[in-house]
Amino acid sequence: MYVCLCYNYTDFFAVQYRLIGAVMKLTTLKVVLLSTVAVMVLAPVRGAFAANITITADPITSTFTKTGLNGYFYSVETNGAGTNTITSDANANTWTGGHANNGTFTATQATLDTGGGYGTTAGSNDKAKESTFLGADDSTFTGSATVIQGTNILVIDGYIYVTGTGEPTVAFTEISNDGSFLTIGGVTVVNVGDSASSTPTTTNDTLTFENGPGIYAIDLTYWNNAYDGGAAGGNNGTGNELGLTLTGNGGSVVTFGSAYVPAAPEPSTWVALMVGGLMMGALVMRRRKMGVRAVRVAN
Repeated sequence: MYVCLCYNYTDFFAVQYRLIGAVMKLTTLKVVLLSTVAVMVLAPVRGAFAANITITADPITSTFTKTGLNGYFYSVETNGAGTNTITSDANANTWTGGHANNGTFTATQATLDTGGGYGTTAGSNDKAKESTFLGADDSTFTGSATVIQGTNILVIDGYIYVTGTGEPTVAFTEISNDGSFLTIGGVTVVNVGDSASSTPTTTNDTLTFENGPGIYAIDLTYWNNAYDGGAAGGNNGTGNELGLTLTGNGGSVVTFGSAYVPAAPEPSTWVALMVGGLMMGALVMRRRKMGVRAVRVAN
């Protein structure tokens, strides 16, 4: 007795095809659902920190050898012409790149603080001398003592040291009139365009240093334009002002400095240098021996 088991292969493969299609649809549905959940979960978190600025640079582990920041004073128009010459950070960089500064000074934390700030002393206006504008920091000024402020640029650079643990945060407030451009750790923190108003622009935010405490570069460019059209000795009120306050949160402390102790190479760096030196020495000796053999063969 023979039993014949026959299969309809067409139907068989059709069933397999349907099963594969169903699995693929189910997988696609899972991916869509997971993506939707991820967006719903992550979106509020991103929005919650939208006001913060994250500094992603790697900190320098060292200590300051010189406190205070480097300050450079550029007088764009010294005769009270009142022309609106500087309108942006790029414009300011073009000017400072093509002209020598009129003087240098040390920007101290106490004077730069927005509680005091530059340009806040009595008599400080668009036509005041640099001594009035810089206030107490003018005692460190080296340059022409007769510089009339008028339209001018200040470039302040150096480093800040942020203490703390984990990812320290720092609250900052910057005020400027007219314009300013501030970077910390290579990240743009403030970008205030030029303004003809005598009311300074205030920027408040929080900085998060995700790679921990240490030393970070800071670079601040400030410019003031003389809008009074004119006459030397004129003014437009308190139309020039600059201040910056950096306050550590949760026990963090921020200090200013312009020079630090170079970090000693890591042990692994020393080992790599020694191995590299030995390899180079061995290569030189090998070449010398090969040269001696070649001479002997020639003889």
